[in-house]
Amino acid sequence: MTDRPFVLDDLHRVVTPTETSISPDGTVVVFVRSEIVAGKATTSLWAVSRDSQARRLTAGPADSAPRFSPDGTSIAFLRKVGDSAQLHLIPLAGGEAETLTTSASLPLGAGAAAWSPAGNAIAFAAVVSRSDSADPNAPIVTDRLGYKVDGAGWLGTFRRHLHTVDLETKAVRRLTDGDWNADVPSWSPDGTALAFTANLEPDSDLNLTFSAYRILVDDLSVPPQRLGHATGVQGSTLWHPQGDSVVAIGTPEVRVGTADLIRLSVPGPTETPVDVTLTAHLDRNVMPGAPGYPGGTPALSNTRDEIVFCLRDRGWTHLYAADIETGTSRSLGANPNEVVSALSVARDARVASV
Repeated sequence: MTDRPFVLDDLHRVVTPTETSISPDGTVVVFVRSEIVAGKATTSLWAVSRDSQARRLTAGPADSAPRFSPDGTSIAFLRKVGDSAQLHLIPLAGGEAETLTTSASLPLGAGAAAWSPAGNAIAFAAVVSRSDSADPNAPIVTDRLGYKVDGAGWLGTFRRHLHTVDLETKAVRRLTDGDWNADVPSWSPDGTALAFTANLEPDSDLNLTFSAYRILVDDLSVPPQRLGHATGVQGSTLWHPQGDSVVAIGTPEVRVGTADLIRLSVPGPTETPVDVTLTAHLDRNVMPGAPGYPGGTPALSNTRDEIVFCLRDRGWTHLYAADIETGTSRSLGANPNEVVSALSVARDARVASV
Protein backbone atom coordinates (compact mmCIF):
# COMPACT_ATOMS: atom_id res chain seq x y z
CA MET A 1 0.00 0.00 0.00
CA THR A 2 1.08 3.59 -0.64
CA ASP A 3 -0.36 7.01 0.06
CA ARG A 4 1.21 8.61 -3.01
CA PRO A 5 -1.17 10.01 -5.65
CA PHE A 6 -2.13 7.95 -8.69
CA VAL A 7 -0.06 8.88 -11.76
CA LEU A 8 -0.41 8.16 -15.46
CA ASP A 9 2.25 5.43 -15.49
CA ASP A 10 0.18 3.47 -12.95
CA LEU A 11 -2.33 2.68 -15.69
CA HIS A 12 0.14 0.17 -17.12
CA ARG A 13 0.13 -1.68 -13.80
CA VAL A 14 -3.63 -2.15 -13.65
CA VAL A 15 -4.76 -5.74 -14.22
CA THR A 16 -8.45 -6.23 -15.07
CA PRO A 17 -10.54 -9.41 -15.13
CA THR A 18 -13.07 -9.02 -17.92
CA GLU A 19 -15.08 -11.88 -19.48
CA THR A 20 -15.93 -14.88 -17.31
CA SER A 21 -17.19 -18.44 -17.83
CA ILE A 22 -18.26 -20.65 -14.91
CA SER A 23 -18.13 -24.45 -15.02
CA PRO A 24 -21.48 -26.29 -15.14
CA ASP A 25 -21.06 -27.46 -11.54
CA GLY A 26 -20.12 -23.96 -10.39
CA THR A 27 -16.74 -24.90 -8.90
CA VAL A 28 -14.36 -23.21 -11.37
CA VAL A 29 -14.38 -19.82 -13.07
CA VAL A 30 -12.30 -19.11 -16.17
CA PHE A 31 -11.74 -15.41 -16.79
CA VAL A 32 -9.90 -13.16 -19.20
CA ARG A 33 -7.01 -11.29 -17.59
CA SER A 34 -6.31 -7.98 -19.35
CA GLU A 35 -3.03 -6.16 -18.70
CA ILE A 36 -0.20 -4.20 -20.28
CA VAL A 37 2.92 -6.26 -20.96
CA ALA A 38 5.98 -4.63 -22.53
CA GLY A 39 3.85 -1.68 -23.56
CA LYS A 40 1.22 -3.79 -25.35
CA ALA A 41 -2.31 -4.73 -24.35
CA THR A 42 -2.36 -8.46 -23.53
CA THR A 43 -5.21 -10.84 -22.72
CA SER A 44 -4.89 -14.38 -21.41
CA LEU A 45 -7.11 -17.00 -19.78
CA TRP A 46 -6.87 -17.85 -16.08
CA ALA A 47 -8.81 -20.31 -13.89
CA VAL A 48 -9.75 -19.94 -10.23
CA SER A 49 -11.82 -21.87 -7.70
CA ARG A 50 -12.88 -21.19 -4.11
CA ASP A 51 -10.09 -23.29 -2.63
CA SER A 52 -7.21 -22.39 -4.94
CA GLN A 53 -5.20 -19.50 -6.27
CA ALA A 54 -5.75 -18.28 -9.82
CA ARG A 55 -3.65 -20.18 -12.34
CA ARG A 56 -2.77 -19.37 -15.93
CA LEU A 57 -4.40 -21.46 -18.67
CA THR A 58 -3.03 -19.68 -21.74
CA ALA A 59 -0.07 -17.44 -22.45
CA GLY A 60 -1.97 -15.00 -24.68
CA PRO A 61 -1.22 -12.45 -25.93
CA ALA A 62 -4.70 -12.16 -27.48
CA ASP A 63 -7.05 -14.78 -25.98
CA SER A 64 -10.70 -14.02 -25.21
CA ALA A 65 -14.32 -15.27 -25.07
CA PRO A 66 -13.93 -18.43 -22.93
CA ARG A 67 -16.85 -20.88 -23.00
CA PHE A 68 -17.02 -24.05 -20.87
CA SER A 69 -17.98 -27.31 -22.58
CA PRO A 70 -21.22 -28.96 -21.34
CA ASP A 71 -19.23 -31.61 -19.44
CA GLY A 72 -16.97 -29.00 -17.84
CA THR A 73 -13.69 -30.57 -18.97
CA SER A 74 -12.56 -28.08 -21.61
CA ILE A 75 -12.88 -24.47 -22.69
CA ALA A 76 -13.41 -23.10 -26.18
CA PHE A 77 -11.99 -19.62 -26.72
CA LEU A 78 -10.87 -17.13 -29.35
CA ARG A 79 -7.17 -16.58 -30.05
CA LYS A 80 -5.95 -13.95 -32.48
CA VAL A 81 -3.76 -15.62 -35.07
CA GLY A 82 -2.24 -13.14 -37.49
CA ASP A 83 -4.98 -10.69 -38.41
CA SER A 84 -7.96 -12.82 -37.37
CA ALA A 85 -9.34 -14.49 -34.24
CA GLN A 86 -9.85 -18.24 -34.51
CA LEU A 87 -11.55 -20.78 -32.26
CA HIS A 88 -9.33 -22.95 -30.05
CA LEU A 89 -9.94 -25.61 -27.41
CA ILE A 90 -7.98 -26.23 -24.22
CA PRO A 91 -8.48 -28.79 -21.42
CA LEU A 92 -9.36 -27.32 -18.02
CA ALA A 93 -6.52 -29.40 -16.58
CA GLY A 94 -4.09 -27.48 -18.81
CA GLY A 95 -1.97 -28.33 -21.82
CA GLU A 96 -1.60 -27.17 -25.39
CA ALA A 97 -4.54 -25.44 -27.06
CA GLU A 98 -6.05 -27.25 -30.04
CA THR A 99 -6.95 -25.25 -33.16
CA LEU A 100 -10.57 -25.63 -34.28
CA THR A 101 -10.81 -23.06 -37.09
CA THR A 102 -8.15 -21.54 -39.34
CA SER A 103 -7.76 -18.71 -41.79
CA ALA A 104 -7.89 -21.26 -44.61
CA SER A 105 -11.65 -21.63 -44.15
CA LEU A 106 -12.35 -18.39 -42.27
CA PRO A 107 -9.88 -15.73 -43.44
CA LEU A 108 -11.77 -13.02 -41.54
CA GLY A 109 -11.91 -14.98 -38.30
CA ALA A 110 -14.54 -16.70 -36.16
CA GLY A 111 -16.87 -15.49 -33.43
CA ALA A 112 -17.45 -16.61 -29.85
CA ALA A 113 -18.38 -20.25 -29.30
CA ALA A 114 -21.86 -21.60 -28.58
CA TRP A 115 -21.61 -25.25 -27.51
CA SER A 116 -24.19 -27.77 -28.69
CA PRO A 117 -26.03 -29.53 -25.82
CA ALA A 118 -24.24 -32.80 -26.65
CA GLY A 119 -20.85 -31.09 -26.72
CA ASN A 120 -19.92 -32.47 -30.15
CA ALA A 121 -20.20 -29.22 -32.13
CA ILE A 122 -19.80 -25.47 -31.73
CA ALA A 123 -21.86 -22.82 -33.48
CA PHE A 124 -20.62 -19.29 -34.08
CA ALA A 125 -21.11 -16.22 -36.23
CA ALA A 126 -18.30 -15.21 -38.59
CA VAL A 127 -17.75 -12.51 -41.17
CA VAL A 128 -17.52 -13.84 -44.72
CA SER A 129 -17.33 -12.32 -48.18
CA ARG A 130 -20.25 -12.92 -50.52
CA SER A 131 -18.08 -12.12 -53.54
CA ASP A 132 -15.82 -14.47 -55.49
CA SER A 133 -13.45 -11.63 -56.32
CA ALA A 134 -10.11 -11.70 -54.54
CA ASP A 135 -9.15 -8.22 -55.73
CA PRO A 136 -9.02 -5.88 -52.70
CA ASN A 137 -9.12 -2.90 -55.07
CA ALA A 138 -12.28 -3.98 -56.86
CA PRO A 139 -15.00 -1.30 -56.97
CA ILE A 140 -17.47 -1.38 -54.09
CA VAL A 141 -21.09 -1.57 -55.20
CA THR A 142 -23.89 -1.12 -52.67
CA ASP A 143 -27.66 -0.84 -52.88
CA ARG A 144 -28.31 -0.58 -49.14
CA LEU A 145 -27.86 2.22 -46.62
CA GLY A 146 -25.77 0.10 -44.27
CA TYR A 147 -22.61 0.25 -46.35
CA LYS A 148 -20.16 1.40 -43.66
CA VAL A 149 -19.50 0.65 -39.97
CA ASP A 150 -17.53 2.61 -37.40
CA GLY A 151 -14.26 0.85 -36.67
CA ALA A 152 -14.56 -1.47 -39.67
CA GLY A 153 -14.97 0.89 -42.62
CA TRP A 154 -16.55 -0.10 -45.91
CA LEU A 155 -18.59 -3.28 -45.70
CA GLY A 156 -18.62 -4.08 -49.40
CA THR A 157 -19.69 -7.73 -49.74
CA PHE A 158 -18.80 -8.69 -46.16
CA ARG A 159 -21.65 -10.09 -44.04
CA ARG A 160 -21.78 -12.00 -40.74
CA HIS A 161 -23.29 -15.50 -41.00
CA LEU A 162 -23.72 -18.62 -38.90
CA HIS A 163 -21.36 -21.60 -38.97
CA THR A 164 -20.70 -24.80 -37.06
CA VAL A 165 -17.50 -26.74 -36.47
CA ASP A 166 -17.55 -30.47 -35.75
CA LEU A 167 -15.30 -31.23 -32.76
CA GLU A 168 -14.23 -34.62 -34.11
CA THR A 169 -13.57 -33.86 -37.77
CA LYS A 170 -12.89 -30.09 -37.42
CA ALA A 171 -15.12 -29.61 -40.48
CA VAL A 172 -16.54 -26.09 -40.70
CA ARG A 173 -20.02 -25.76 -42.20
CA ARG A 174 -21.71 -22.50 -43.18
CA LEU A 175 -25.41 -22.46 -42.31
CA THR A 176 -26.75 -19.13 -43.58
CA ASP A 177 -26.29 -16.80 -46.53
CA GLY A 178 -27.81 -13.60 -47.80
CA ASP A 179 -27.47 -9.82 -47.87
CA TRP A 180 -27.95 -9.52 -44.11
CA ASN A 181 -26.08 -10.07 -40.85
CA ALA A 182 -26.73 -12.78 -38.27
CA ASP A 183 -25.93 -12.23 -34.59
CA VAL A 184 -24.62 -14.78 -32.06
CA PRO A 185 -26.47 -18.14 -32.19
CA SER A 186 -27.95 -20.24 -29.38
CA TRP A 187 -28.78 -23.96 -29.52
CA SER A 188 -32.24 -25.35 -28.88
CA PRO A 189 -32.44 -27.75 -25.90
CA ASP A 190 -32.65 -30.77 -28.24
CA GLY A 191 -29.71 -29.59 -30.37
CA THR A 192 -31.67 -29.54 -33.65
CA ALA A 193 -32.03 -25.78 -34.17
CA LEU A 194 -30.26 -22.47 -33.71
CA ALA A 195 -31.91 -19.19 -32.75
CA PHE A 196 -30.39 -15.83 -33.64
CA THR A 197 -31.31 -12.22 -34.32
CA ALA A 198 -30.78 -10.66 -37.74
CA ASN A 199 -31.70 -7.78 -40.02
CA LEU A 200 -33.09 -10.26 -42.53
CA GLU A 201 -36.05 -8.23 -43.84
CA PRO A 202 -35.50 -6.54 -47.25
CA ASP A 203 -36.09 -3.00 -45.90
CA SER A 204 -34.24 -3.42 -42.61
CA ASP A 205 -31.67 -0.83 -43.66
CA LEU A 206 -34.49 1.71 -43.96
CA ASN A 207 -36.55 0.91 -40.87
CA LEU A 208 -33.70 -0.53 -38.71
CA THR A 209 -35.64 -3.68 -37.86
CA PHE A 210 -34.01 -6.70 -36.19
CA SER A 211 -36.01 -9.82 -35.39
CA ALA A 212 -35.38 -13.31 -34.00
CA TYR A 213 -35.20 -16.37 -36.27
CA ARG A 214 -34.70 -20.12 -36.11
CA ILE A 215 -32.90 -22.45 -38.50
CA LEU A 216 -32.80 -26.25 -38.49
CA VAL A 217 -29.16 -27.32 -38.30
CA ASP A 218 -29.62 -30.55 -40.29
CA ASP A 219 -32.14 -29.25 -42.85
CA LEU A 220 -30.85 -26.06 -44.45
CA SER A 221 -33.44 -26.34 -47.22
CA VAL A 222 -35.88 -24.80 -44.73
CA PRO A 223 -35.41 -21.00 -44.73
CA PRO A 224 -34.96 -19.12 -41.44
CA GLN A 225 -38.27 -19.03 -39.56
CA ARG A 226 -39.21 -15.85 -37.74
CA LEU A 227 -39.92 -16.15 -34.00
CA GLY A 228 -42.61 -13.90 -32.58
CA HIS A 229 -43.43 -10.41 -33.84
CA ALA A 230 -40.81 -8.17 -32.20
CA THR A 231 -38.81 -6.01 -34.62
CA GLY A 232 -36.46 -4.28 -32.19
CA VAL A 233 -34.46 -7.18 -30.72
CA GLN A 234 -30.73 -7.67 -31.15
CA GLY A 235 -27.85 -9.66 -29.67
CA SER A 236 -28.07 -13.01 -27.95
CA THR A 237 -31.15 -15.21 -27.51
CA LEU A 238 -32.02 -17.67 -24.77
CA TRP A 239 -34.14 -20.79 -25.31
CA HIS A 240 -36.99 -21.76 -23.01
CA PRO A 241 -36.19 -25.18 -21.45
CA GLN A 242 -39.16 -26.70 -23.30
CA GLY A 243 -37.90 -25.40 -26.67
CA ASP A 244 -41.19 -23.70 -27.53
CA SER A 245 -39.93 -20.11 -27.28
CA VAL A 246 -36.83 -17.94 -26.99
CA VAL A 247 -36.07 -14.85 -24.94
CA ALA A 248 -34.48 -11.90 -26.72
CA ILE A 249 -33.41 -8.42 -25.62
CA GLY A 250 -34.90 -5.26 -27.08
CA THR A 251 -38.24 -3.63 -27.81
CA PRO A 252 -41.46 -4.93 -29.43
CA GLU A 253 -41.02 -2.44 -32.24
CA VAL A 254 -38.26 -0.09 -33.38
CA ARG A 255 -38.37 2.83 -30.95
CA VAL A 256 -36.31 4.78 -28.47
CA GLY A 257 -36.81 3.35 -24.99
CA THR A 258 -35.70 0.79 -22.45
CA ALA A 259 -34.60 -2.65 -23.63
CA ASP A 260 -36.59 -5.53 -22.12
CA LEU A 261 -36.52 -9.31 -21.98
CA ILE A 262 -39.14 -10.45 -24.51
CA ARG A 263 -40.31 -14.05 -24.85
CA LEU A 264 -40.98 -14.98 -28.48
CA SER A 265 -42.88 -18.14 -29.35
CA VAL A 266 -41.87 -20.71 -31.93
CA PRO A 267 -44.80 -20.80 -34.39
CA GLY A 268 -46.92 -23.95 -34.23
CA PRO A 269 -49.08 -25.44 -36.99
CA THR A 270 -52.26 -23.85 -35.61
CA GLU A 271 -51.18 -21.40 -32.90
CA THR A 272 -50.56 -17.68 -33.42
CA PRO A 273 -47.31 -16.58 -31.72
CA VAL A 274 -47.79 -14.22 -28.77
CA ASP A 275 -44.93 -12.05 -27.52
CA VAL A 276 -44.56 -11.53 -23.76
CA THR A 277 -42.51 -8.59 -22.47
CA LEU A 278 -41.20 -10.01 -19.20
CA THR A 279 -39.50 -6.96 -17.67
CA ALA A 280 -41.77 -4.06 -18.73
CA HIS A 281 -42.85 -3.50 -15.10
CA LEU A 282 -39.26 -2.72 -14.09
CA ASP A 283 -39.01 0.30 -16.43
CA ARG A 284 -35.25 -0.14 -16.60
CA ASN A 285 -32.75 -1.10 -19.29
CA VAL A 286 -31.69 -4.73 -19.53
CA MET A 287 -27.91 -4.64 -20.04
CA PRO A 288 -26.55 -7.52 -22.16
CA GLY A 289 -22.97 -6.24 -22.05
CA ALA A 290 -20.90 -5.00 -24.98
CA PRO A 291 -17.44 -3.50 -25.54
CA GLY A 292 -17.34 -0.39 -23.39
CA TYR A 293 -20.68 -1.19 -21.70
CA PRO A 294 -21.47 -3.04 -18.45
CA GLY A 295 -23.84 -5.97 -18.10
CA GLY A 296 -23.77 -9.59 -19.20
CA THR A 297 -25.53 -12.18 -21.33
CA PRO A 298 -28.79 -13.41 -19.71
CA ALA A 299 -28.80 -17.08 -18.73
CA LEU A 300 -31.12 -19.65 -17.16
CA SER A 301 -30.81 -20.41 -13.47
CA ASN A 302 -29.95 -23.92 -12.36
CA THR A 303 -33.66 -24.52 -11.59
CA ARG A 304 -34.47 -23.64 -15.24
CA ASP A 305 -37.45 -21.46 -14.21
CA GLU A 306 -35.74 -18.07 -13.91
CA ILE A 307 -33.61 -15.85 -16.13
CA VAL A 308 -30.59 -14.22 -14.50
CA PHE A 309 -29.78 -10.87 -16.11
CA CYS A 310 -28.30 -7.41 -15.58
CA LEU A 311 -30.38 -4.27 -15.10
CA ARG A 312 -29.35 -0.61 -15.25
CA ASP A 313 -30.56 1.48 -12.31
CA ARG A 314 -29.49 5.05 -11.44
CA GLY A 315 -26.21 4.62 -13.30
CA TRP A 316 -25.33 1.27 -11.69
CA THR A 317 -25.73 -2.18 -13.21
CA HIS A 318 -27.23 -4.79 -10.89
CA LEU A 319 -28.08 -8.48 -10.98
CA TYR A 320 -31.73 -9.58 -11.20
CA ALA A 321 -33.74 -12.74 -11.78
CA ALA A 322 -37.09 -12.96 -13.59
CA ASP A 323 -39.55 -15.84 -13.81
CA ILE A 324 -39.41 -17.14 -17.38
CA GLU A 325 -43.21 -17.53 -17.51
CA THR A 326 -44.57 -14.51 -15.63
CA GLY A 327 -41.66 -12.07 -15.50
CA THR A 328 -41.95 -11.75 -11.71
CA SER A 329 -38.58 -10.27 -10.78
CA ARG A 330 -36.32 -10.10 -7.76
CA SER A 331 -33.01 -8.44 -7.02
CA LEU A 332 -29.96 -10.64 -6.55
CA GLY A 333 -27.80 -7.73 -5.43
CA ALA A 334 -28.55 -4.05 -5.92
CA ASN A 335 -26.00 -2.31 -3.74
CA PRO A 336 -25.13 1.31 -4.56
CA ASN A 337 -21.86 1.94 -6.36
CA GLU A 338 -21.75 -1.57 -7.87
CA VAL A 339 -21.55 -2.26 -11.60
CA VAL A 340 -21.76 -5.81 -12.97
CA SER A 341 -19.59 -6.00 -16.07
CA ALA A 342 -19.65 -9.75 -16.82
CA LEU A 343 -22.03 -12.62 -16.09
CA SER A 344 -21.89 -16.39 -16.30
CA VAL A 345 -24.40 -18.71 -14.60
CA ALA A 346 -23.67 -22.31 -13.58
CA ARG A 347 -25.99 -24.87 -15.19
CA ASP A 348 -26.11 -27.32 -12.29
CA ALA A 349 -25.50 -25.15 -9.20
CA ARG A 350 -27.07 -22.10 -7.61
CA VAL A 351 -24.09 -19.87 -8.31
CA ALA A 352 -22.90 -17.37 -10.91
CA SER A 353 -19.69 -15.48 -11.63
CA VAL A 354 -19.75 -11.70 -12.15
